[in-house]
Amino acid sequence: MLKIILVSSFIYVSLFGKTINLPIGNVTVYSDRAEIERRGKIRLNTGYTNLKTAFLPAEILDNSVRIISDKGVNIQDIKVNTVYLDTLLDRRVKKKKKVLDSLKFEIKGMKDNMAVLMKKETFLDSITIISPKNISKNLLKGENNVEAWKNALKFIGNNLVSVKRKKRFLKRRIDKIQNRINKLQRELNEWSGKQKKVAKEISFPVTVKNNGKYNITIKYIVKNASWSVKYNIRAYPDENAIDIAYFGNIRQETGEDWNNVHITLSTSAPVIGGIPAPNPWTIHYAYPERKTAMKFDKTLSRYKGMLGQKKVSPAYVPPPAYIKSTDIAIVYMITGKKSIPSGKTPKKVLISKNRFKADFSYFAIPRISKNVYLKAKGENITNLIYLNGNANIFVESEYVGNISINKIAPQQKFEIPVGIDRRIQITHKLVKSLHEIRGTISKTEKWNFKFKTIVENYREKPISLTLIEQIPVSKEKDIRVKNIGFSPKQDSVDKNSGNYFWFLNLQSKEKFTVQQKFSVEWPYGKKIRELL
Repeated sequence: MLKIILVSSFIYVSLFGKTINLPIGNVTVYSDRAEIERRGKIRLNTGYTNLKTAFLPAEILDNSVRIISDKGVNIQDIKVNTVYLDTLLDRRVKKKKKVLDSLKFEIKGMKDNMAVLMKKETFLDSITIISPKNISKNLLKGENNVEAWKNALKFIGNNLVSVKRKKRFLKRRIDKIQNRINKLQRELNEWSGKQKKVAKEISFPVTVKNNGKYNITIKYIVKNASWSVKYNIRAYPDENAIDIAYFGNIRQETGEDWNNVHITLSTSAPVIGGIPAPNPWTIHYAYPERKTAMKFDKTLSRYKGMLGQKKVSPAYVPPPAYIKSTDIAIVYMITGKKSIPSGKTPKKVLISKNRFKADFSYFAIPRISKNVYLKAKGENITNLIYLNGNANIFVESEYVGNISINKIAPQQKFEIPVGIDRRIQITHKLVKSLHEIRGTISKTEKWNFKFKTIVENYREKPISLTLIEQIPVSKEKDIRVKNIGFSPKQDSVDKNSGNYFWFLNLQSKEKFTVQQKFSVEWPYGKKIRELL
């Protein structure tokens, strides 16, 4: 019944209007939405024609629709209509299911063939086991035909080799097709709850002076699209260089695929509905919340933070984007055309890739960590602003971790941690601790500490390392930190933070040792937190 209704609706359009299906040409992605631009050339006859688009996503913001045409076409009115669809009309699902059924049929046939091969193998194995016994019996009886047995064993051997070879080939084919089946099934499962039950169409009557072909452009904004900043940072300490690959990570679940389109990424936020008006600031009595609302809030809060992100494989590196700055935004026009399907899987597109000179140095805080960290210092010599974002860090070809990058402006110096170097080892140990209780009436407790730190460079070349030792900082008047001493003496100190610095240049295989002492004193009977 539903199919008959849908067919009749298309007959209505063909009789009383013209349905146009303009391809997507440009997409501008913002932080929480996207602007879609469809354009094409259509033939129009003189006079009045009611134009309608093919079904579009339900996520369209109605008041964002704009239509531009060539001269000679007068657009009279624009309406956005909601259309209810049968979910079975989703051609993508039908096509995927058809392919899935075909693959399942194919793999069933292969598994049947595998079962036959296994029976053949079992039969040949059984003959192989029985044959030596029969040969021995016949030899004793003097009835053995040597040539016949040779031919029989050769036949068995050749057939076993052939069966095993066919099984290996068949197993590879089955595994390959099963992987395709699993992938298709995952895609269908992902789409199962997101079928297009509701769509929208844009209708606009036009009047035309002369017959001919005219350019029509339709622009609209959709929700469920966004982009974020991603970096791949690759350090080359031996070359004193660091590569920063700047990507836009695009997510879109708009319900329509963006196939072979020009992509622009923008940092601006489009204003829909104009600038807000200064409406009156009203006050009133607070009424108790409804219990149902409170229950919903509690239920919702239980699920916060439970959604994770899939790991995304590194993107192909095409030519960089054209970058344009305006008074209110940065716009990245991505080179070439891209295809970004609607779904949960994001896609990375390259904005830029640059190499910078870098000075590499190490730093260590033994009290907090026994690791030695490598950091790169450089300067952004480009006119590009690197926005806040998440970065995958590599040292040459080795992945070492993931960090957050703060904004780096043009000509700004930056410092990026790029991982841990196991070839530089640190030991930090408590050498001596002594607890004392002093006084008779007004008693005090005192702990005396001695620590020893050893740094060893096992790299094949010299390194620069900043060593930071820490002394506890008292936040209470009656807790006193005294008798502070280091050997050798520190190069710099920040007493407010309790950080003491040594700026070391260690040759290969060189060792550096620093000894530290201090005491902490406080009124007897009180307990101190975070002392060790």
